[in-house]
Amino acid sequence: MDNHKENINLLNKKAISFGVLAPTKTAINKSIIDAIYSLRLYFKEKKFHDYDYQKKGEKNKSLRDCKIIEENNIIDTKVSLYRPETKDGDPRIWIYSLKKVVQGGNKLILILKEDILFVFNSSKISLTKVLNEKNNSNEIFLFINSFDITSHVAKELKDKLINIAKLGFIEGKKGDKEVGEVLERNLGIKANSNKSPDYKGIEIKSKHSEKTRSNLFALVPNYKHPLSKISKITDIADEFGYYQKGVKVLANTIFSTKTNSQGLKFNIDYKRELLFETSILDNKSKDFAVWEFQTLINRLKEKHKETFWINAEKKNENKKLFFKYKSVVHTSNPNAHLLIDFIAQDIVTMDHIIRAKKNKDSTMGRREAGPLFKIYPRNLNLLIPIVEKFNLVD
Repeated sequence: MDNHKENINLLNKKAISFGVLAPTKTAINKSIIDAIYSLRLYFKEKKFHDYDYQKKGEKNKSLRDCKIIEENNIIDTKVSLYRPETKDGDPRIWIYSLKKVVQGGNKLILILKEDILFVFNSSKISLTKVLNEKNNSNEIFLFINSFDITSHVAKELKDKLINIAKLGFIEGKKGDKEVGEVLERNLGIKANSNKSPDYKGIEIKSKHSEKTRSNLFALVPNYKHPLSKISKITDIADEFGYYQKGVKVLANTIFSTKTNSQGLKFNIDYKRELLFETSILDNKSKDFAVWEFQTLINRLKEKHKETFWINAEKKNENKKLFFKYKSVVHTSNPNAHLLIDFIAQDIVTMDHIIRAKKNKDSTMGRREAGPLFKIYPRNLNLLIPIVEKFNLVD
């Protein structure tokens, strides 16, 4: 039985960040594993190792303490972090004694604690099983069990939401977007365009459908980047959009693995750590918009350090719209180092929302509400660990 998915769910539930490796048989035999981007970023964020500042060659190799966890044993060893003289000095990692516990194709989970790298074979070991064993004094499991991340502010917000849910259906006035605004008014949050979290450091995301994608964050590309071909977001609609009510608009989703109906897709440059939006026309690609990896990662971390994702029921009655708040998913501490890989896999996608709107003088203009980076609720736990799920109403 492959326990990897179960292990990831357990670690995410406890909001423990981690890295993942899946070395091939060749990599194991040669004692050389590529340090993939998400793992490099994890090490960097945890101040364990920064490959960006490491020089090439054997003499610049870094050896750090490492522990390989077996079901009933810990192997004290070292991890080697280096950049070879050959090729472009692509970052490498090797864990000594790894061949004793791993076969090609197995998935490894790597967890940092107090400057020590803990590694276990996630394809073979069930964390749930080991954690349930009596008299387990293994320090990694004590570490996992030591987490209690439900803050007093989260408990306070939960109580307030339960009281609001008891009000039943609450009238909204401006349409579907009111699902969030009605809730914020009842929580005493003043409307603003501030990018900071909504309630004492906790971000609040509300919607009335569990099937649609959830908004992670809005972020325009870097217009000042030397590789940018646009100066504002509506330039994209001008070149690649279509007419609606006499103005050029664009409302569609951008993927990495395929082009959309307008010939647009993402192009990910891991070497330069840049995300491009690209047009594909007559089998020729043209990069025109640029986001830096680190800017995207920072935005996710800032926005979702702690978040309540709230689902509501909607009803129309006498031409009026009402919302009833029903359930909450509480998340914390995003695995931000996985964001770029998830964009590459279309787990995270982006929407352009450039639509026609009537100006005050009755002429037609445009309204822009993006670009929005989104994720389906079923994948949320992969990126942002779920602390708790609870119903607001019986």
